[in-house]
Amino acid sequence: MDQQHAIVLLGHGGHDSEANAAFFPLAERLTLRLGAAVTPAFLAAQPGLVETARTLYDAGARSFLVLPYFLRAGRHVLRDLPRLIGVCADHLPDAVFETLPSLQDDPAVEDALLDRLIDRIGSGAPPHSAADIEKRSYEIIAAALGRAADGSAADAVARRVVHATGDLSFARSLLVRPGAPEAGIAALSAGKNVFVDVRMLSAGITRVDAARIGFGIADPDVVEKAKGENSTRAAAAVEKYADFWAGGIIAVGNAPTAIWRLLELCGGGARLPALVVGLPVGFVGAAEAKAALWDSGLPAITNRGRRGGSPAAAAAVNALALLADMDR
Repeated sequence: MDQQHAIVLLGHGGHDSEANAAFFPLAERLTLRLGAAVTPAFLAAQPGLVETARTLYDAGARSFLVLPYFLRAGRHVLRDLPRLIGVCADHLPDAVFETLPSLQDDPAVEDALLDRLIDRIGSGAPPHSAADIEKRSYEIIAAALGRAADGSAADAVARRVVHATGDLSFARSLLVRPGAPEAGIAALSAGKNVFVDVRMLSAGITRVDAARIGFGIADPDVVEKAKGENSTRAAAAVEKYADFWAGGIIAVGNAPTAIWRLLELCGGGARLPALVVGLPVGFVGAAEAKAALWDSGLPAITNRGRRGGSPAAAAAVNALALLADMDR
């Protein structure tokens, strides 16, 4: 964020100076991880929100993003904070303030508590066979999600991705276009190909004949094209191998540029894939590429945010392949 934008982490604060001081390292860690300054302030201690906003304003800030570090949306968040924002707005008339929700009902908080409990109480006596391990894993996932499997292809994909990654957040962030899993199952049943962005993803897809899985990042022509266009090999491979993936499945676990090139090709009249499994991981471009994929209307399995990766993408394809085998 530039100097005109400011992020304020707002805690309660109080009379205990040591407790107040412990709040500052959190803002420092967030600053390091975010790559943008996060400034701490308090409701009931110094530095207060109004004073902090004034200091940032004098330094050039005109847009303020306030994150309340409160577990509950109680009176401080619902009454005191809006009042203080009003005071700030009165004193800084050309400043704009946005307040994020408190942490109440944030699924990530619930997941963190659940992870601590699961780690603490364990999962019982460890089973010995692979089948028993998998069965117990899915029982834990069902309990953690608070619901039994509903039998749908979309639910099967979600649970397998959670199982493969050990990350319950995929159950919430996954986006599955209606009919998309069924289109992928039909393509696999018809013997169509699966095109992937990287070799690691091809190794993770164990339920599809290896002869039907392709990637092109090692192709000398692809390497040369990527260099000439100052692009990525994954993007160049998607373009060169369009005939391979047409009518089949494209799975992306690492390179958001592969999704962007796919969208360009499909927008230009290229033959469409039956399904796009778009789950690239990363801090740069991944979330945006997945949002664009979802907005494109293509049959897709993707997710919100930066999480993803080859294990997640491979798990989604494996889930569909298992369902395709069951249909035979």
